[in-house]
Amino acid sequence: MRHHWVILTGEYPPECGGVGDYSAQLAARLVQCDQDVTVMASSAEEESEQSGNGVRVLRIPQAFRLSGLGRTERVLRQLRPDRLLLQYTPHAFGYKAMNLPLASSLGRWGRSIAPLWVIFHEVVFPFSLYKPQYMVLAFVTHMMARMIAQSASRIFVTAWAWKRVLRRVGPQRVASEWLPVPSNLEGVAPAGASLPAEDDGEVWLGHLGAYGPWAESVLEAAGRKLLPCYPRAKMVLLGRGSESLARQWQERGVGWADRLVVPGVLPPAALAAWLQRCCLLLQPYPDGVSSRRTTAMAALCGGIPLATNLGPLSEPFWSVRLPSIAAAPRTEDLLELATQLLGDARRRAELTLHGQQLYQELFRWDCLLTRLLV
Repeated sequence: MRHHWVILTGEYPPECGGVGDYSAQLAARLVQCDQDVTVMASSAEEESEQSGNGVRVLRIPQAFRLSGLGRTERVLRQLRPDRLLLQYTPHAFGYKAMNLPLASSLGRWGRSIAPLWVIFHEVVFPFSLYKPQYMVLAFVTHMMARMIAQSASRIFVTAWAWKRVLRRVGPQRVASEWLPVPSNLEGVAPAGASLPAEDDGEVWLGHLGAYGPWAESVLEAAGRKLLPCYPRAKMVLLGRGSESLARQWQERGVGWADRLVVPGVLPPAALAAWLQRCCLLLQPYPDGVSSRRTTAMAALCGGIPLATNLGPLSEPFWSVRLPSIAAAPRTEDLLELATQLLGDARRRAELTLHGQQLYQELFRWDCLLTRLLV
């Protein structure tokens, strides 16, 4: 059945961000399923409207802040959608992740405009006795999550762990449903990349991500300890933040700076081509690999061996389905795993096969769309 969806998102291309990229992909794929889709995002300047690939994109000044919520509500009432689909991560909507006016408005919109469906990419900022300066942030994000969950007609979570978090936050009208995040590169043919000439025996150790503090420390340890073991190895840094990290290392004069390959931020087809040239992707996650990690999905979908780790947010199937995975977010464990995989082509091939099978069974876009369109 054809429905009119309005996707509410705090970020949308050309703005940088994984949720924005995901929202754009989701909108385009819903249109391919014969759905009508309007994306509503915020603008810092004037109101604008664009259309492309069947998706209508409305940008409203300060759309989700107190000054713009009235205009956003009027536009929503004019659109008369069948469903409101909120891409929720608290930090995406301003007010330093404490946007109580939006949380309150969502309840009203869900009652009087259209059923509110929510995809929780993140839920709350956690309480911690070790970070008392963030107690107000934790309290408000918990309050917002409770308000939004109680207003929603359907609730989706991108990681199993968020189900437990939502249950602790407060009662919900409906049970949450698991909706893992597919790869943004699914179906993208590798092309358009200016790759260096392929050299037999050369080893490319890659990383794709946003380069958080722990990931940077693991990559630095890999440069210091792994690269010397492989004289023909290079470290390939892909994604946002890669050039900044490479520049920091070069300024510090690290011994492996001449073995870095940093192509910068790439369009999807070129990124897919660069990933295909990597022998191994080293992907450390401080909270563990999980179904919300699009960088892990890129490796599984593209058939690239993945060296990663379990953690508190990891779903149980990772340790069962991947034959090689670090048991905890420890640098030494990841380096040991990466060393073993780089030295064993058979294990890399086995890991690739298992990863592709896992992606095909659980994470494909058509699996997600089937759940949404039920």
